[in-house]
Amino acid sequence: MQLKPENIAYRLLDNHRTYRGFDFFSNQDQPMLLTLLRGEFNIRGFANKDLRRHLPGKTSSRLSRFLKRLRLHGLAHKIPRSYGYRLSLLGQTAITLAFKLKSKTG
Repeated sequence: MQLKPENIAYRLLDNHRTYRGFDFFSNQDQPMLLTLLRGEFNIRGFANKDLRRHLPGKTSSRLSRFLKRLRLHGLAHKIPRSYGYRLSLLGQTAITLAFKLKSKTG
């Protein structure tokens, strides 16, 4: 399946349910996306419980929906036979570039 980077910001439909796109500059998505760039997650991946540890204000259900959005938009993929996820190359690139752009523009 070929994913195009311009699909990241648009909502997607999956099984008669819509999932919103990502806004890298919103106060809602930004802390969660920044957490994914932690070095420890590059080594062994991340799970819902790992994200809850770093994002104390977020509930497990909110983070589950966030993980589903990441997968649908092609920013993350599931590690087989585990509860873990890893950022895809597209996810690493898009998140890193968005926050680099934000730091340059202020």
